[in-house]
Amino acid sequence: MTVVSASPLWRDLHLGDVGGDVDDLRRSLREAGDNIAASGPVDSSMVDAFNERLRAAAEREVPGSIDRSSLVWLKSSASRVSHCPMSLGASVLADDALAGVAPSVSRASIAEGMEGRAALGAVVVELSGDSFAVSSDGSLPEPGRTVVELPDSNDSAENVESGGTVNLQGTLRLEKSIQVLVVPPSSLVTVGDSSCVFNAGVANPVTIVGSELGKTFIKELNSPTLTAVDLIPPDDAKCPSN
Repeated sequence: MTVVSASPLWRDLHLGDVGGDVDDLRRSLREAGDNIAASGPVDSSMVDAFNERLRAAAEREVPGSIDRSSLVWLKSSASRVSHCPMSLGASVLADDALAGVAPSVSRASIAEGMEGRAALGAVVVELSGDSFAVSSDGSLPEPGRTVVELPDSNDSAENVESGGTVNLQGTLRLEKSIQVLVVPPSSLVTVGDSSCVFNAGVANPVTIVGSELGKTFIKELNSPTLTAVDLIPPDDAKCPSN
């Protein structure tokens, strides 16, 4: 039987035992269809459910306990196998590795590109075809979820396996689209943390969303009213505080 958990199983379980490994096995049994309690210490119903599965597979059972050697630990429910150290017909002992999986990145943060985005709404990043929510500090706050698996032939994979870091390329976007204005860079005035554009000499506070190929994308902080901006602001231009 396989058990998916963040940490490897490290002991046999007996009646009354408690801990994260007990909770992980309970969850695996319930997901497999066994009608046992969702929480609590090891009890007779949990042991019976486990041993019933061993009997169905014609495996050896240990009455009154859960034998760790009958379990296969997986760190995630779906992983890409990179190598198989066991040969056909070999004896497998407790704690022997049955297969190796590709190293994975489970925690990440955005190195650049978050400036000003959090103020525009929820931000997500797209990595390897998946989307992840990004918190205001640039971290990916989804514990237990694999960010990306790395090819084991990649130099970055060896770095991750040794506890190092790796740079990943992704795309940042807002979770919900917003309406922006496209203006020439010369129309913008920025003083400290405040930015604005002028229309007929009147300052309108804005947030700079981004820029591309000589165009600047802005969002009005007040109700959208602008239909035109002054190409060149007044010489004494000052922006109202945002």
